[in-house]
Amino acid sequence: MALCTCLDDFALEADAMAGFAERFHAGHEQLHPLLGLLVEKLRQMPEFFHSYGAAAVVAGTVQFVICTVMEKKTETMEVHPAAREYPVYKRFRTGVGEASAFCIWDKAHFPEVSTHIQMIPDASKCVCYVNDLLSFYKEELIGEKNNFIHDRARVAGTGAEHALTDTLEDAVNAVNAVQEILQGEDEKKSWESFVTGYVAFHFMTPRYKLKQLFNASD
Repeated sequence: MALCTCLDDFALEADAMAGFAERFHAGHEQLHPLLGLLVEKLRQMPEFFHSYGAAAVVAGTVQFVICTVMEKKTETMEVHPAAREYPVYKRFRTGVGEASAFCIWDKAHFPEVSTHIQMIPDASKCVCYVNDLLSFYKEELIGEKNNFIHDRARVAGTGAEHALTDTLEDAVNAVNAVQEILQGEDEKKSWESFVTGYVAFHFMTPRYKLKQLFNASD
């Protein structure tokens, strides 16, 4: 999912992003080399993952690109307090959570889908919410309000601090649920390795600015 992060960072032309899905389904050349590389990698997914997982990775990635465009077009839109499900709906489509979750258990090492399929909903939630928590600082620095934490606060009628606490609780519950459901030792090790690496990625990557946050607290 590193390419999705690159798309987010490089802010590709709107036309290239908006035309991604149509060109992908039609087999046409993409309007940007990075999108072309993404298509190339997506077509390789069946080599590494079960058919259901590979399809989820492809569908989730296409959704990510299209919903990223949608998110930019609606960034000035006020989320209505009655639209309680909208923040989660939007987040799970821009977060690549399900696609990332399926990447944890490849078919070569985990040939039986039944050993991990039940964890996908909670693993997906963990991917999105951990990113929300660890992205919040950098977004606050630039005054960005078009994110899950602020959307959640609006529909709940609370402040961002309360929404952060709720999201942290949801993330912890999701991690614990996966740990409880997983039975195989190898499946558990793969999950624990992913969570450790995923959190470390956020702390080690300059884009999240977490190093300066902790340096400031010394």
